[in-house]
Amino acid sequence: MKRNKIIQIILILSSLFFFTRVVSADAAKLTAVQVKRSSQETVVKLILSDSVKIATKKLQKPDRLLIYLGQTQLVILTKEQDFSDGPLSRISLESYIDNPPVARVSLFFRNMESYQIRPSGHFILIYVRSRRNSALNHSSKVLKVEEYPSPVLDVPGKISMNYHDAEIPNVLRLLSVQNHVNIIAGSDVTGKVTVSLRNVSLREALDTILKANGYNYIVQGNVILVKKTNQDLPGEMVTKVFRLKYVDANNLKNTLEPLKSEKGSIEVFDTFFRKSQNEKQAKPGQMARTKQSSSSKSHSSVLIVSDRPEKVRQITQLITQLDVAVPQIMIESKLVEMSPINEDKLGIDWDKTIKSTLLWQQLLPGGEKQSYSALMPDLKSGQWTLGRLSASEFKVVLDFLRKHTDSKLISNPRITTMDNEEAVISVGTTFPIPQINRGLAGQGDIVTFNYKDVDIKLRVTPHVSENRKIIMWVNPIIEEVTGEVTVDLNRAPITSKRSVSTIVSVKDGETIVIGGMIKNNTVTTTSKVFLLGDIPLVGSFFRHQTKEKKQSDLMIFITPHIVEENQ
Repeated sequence: MKRNKIIQIILILSSLFFFTRVVSADAAKLTAVQVKRSSQETVVKLILSDSVKIATKKLQKPDRLLIYLGQTQLVILTKEQDFSDGPLSRISLESYIDNPPVARVSLFFRNMESYQIRPSGHFILIYVRSRRNSALNHSSKVLKVEEYPSPVLDVPGKISMNYHDAEIPNVLRLLSVQNHVNIIAGSDVTGKVTVSLRNVSLREALDTILKANGYNYIVQGNVILVKKTNQDLPGEMVTKVFRLKYVDANNLKNTLEPLKSEKGSIEVFDTFFRKSQNEKQAKPGQMARTKQSSSSKSHSSVLIVSDRPEKVRQITQLITQLDVAVPQIMIESKLVEMSPINEDKLGIDWDKTIKSTLLWQQLLPGGEKQSYSALMPDLKSGQWTLGRLSASEFKVVLDFLRKHTDSKLISNPRITTMDNEEAVISVGTTFPIPQINRGLAGQGDIVTFNYKDVDIKLRVTPHVSENRKIIMWVNPIIEEVTGEVTVDLNRAPITSKRSVSTIVSVKDGETIVIGGMIKNNTVTTTSKVFLLGDIPLVGSFFRHQTKEKKQSDLMIFITPHIVEENQ
């Protein structure tokens, strides 16, 4: 069986070889393929620059029809096309033999019964019937029409020329004849050109010759139309819609604006991604509200470009390079409030706990530390300090805090954000502030409430560098209640706010430590004699109060993780 197939192919190629030796040396070109499909019938139209000799072979498993075109060059860039419905499933084009040139068209079918081939001048029509209906039905409704692009400028071979003071129309006529393309130039295309080109494509030759002399060209179907640069022609402008996967269309528009021509336009079709929030609202006055949000910027993903074909082609290439996947970063934070067991010391003694690298120091090979600048003075209440920990050092610090301090985990939020997008984590208390509106004409007073948020807010904007280090802009904002003010029985909290803004660089999984937010608290303890201490007026002789000042430190741990695409 295999031997018979080999013999058949040899016979087909032999007939094609014989034909190529008796025809002219100029090979025909397969310039386009058109497909019309319905549920019962498929019509494939091959468009060539000249009539050619053909040979066919029908194969099974899978059903396919092989069409060999003698003395034919393939100049179509798109070599394969798949179809989701109808009898035809795929078309494949290939240059089967280079010398003499033979092109092969392979038609793959889901349920082919029979076929007819009808050559007609420069066209070849292939009618294929489906097994669903054995009658050849030319009146069947066309469901879909598809066409391969005709790459007029992408002809095979290179061009070399050397002319002095040659008329531009004559040079264009020579290019048309040598490359078998249609070039039309109006009467206003005049002048002389001196050109010396070697091994360039047709596109490069036209760009060099025409644009250097104030002319341009457009491609309309299979025709190259030459015109003056400042002359507009109907159909010259093309429009292309880009559906972006990763980058924001608004940001990309600003980058592409310098590339468009004077009459070109780049528009953004607005589609928005609203910021995501995970918010748990507690009752007013309770410390149980945690809010996480990513950046609230709008994000558009559709870009509409209208311009000349060459400009649209340049913009398409740049969009392909810029619209790439953007890494995501998960920000894990721990807010820990700690009070020391030993009242004489507060905070972390970094030297005694671990040998960590602080941001203002570097560790020398001998074990000594060298400061980047003068040593910082001892921190006072409310001042900040920064440190950087590896994953193992972070575990040691948490274990130290659990054993040597009275620590309390306030919140442990996690949030994922895109590269260069801000993430906001907020933990705080909502205070109700009563407001009394005096009634008129004997009406009673109306009491309304305004609410004030007192938050510990953390704003982080991460960026992943090429070496997979994470550069973070960190902005913690600490707001706390320091007292209250009363006006006409209306009480309102007095708050203080502290914040710091810094940029740090860490590895994936390393932890940034922010500390030094020391708060002074006064704890009042009342001791009394049972029953006697509760007697009005006299009871004060049987009880006493002790006021004790305590300090607490708020530590913020920030750990970024790069989220891989397969996670």
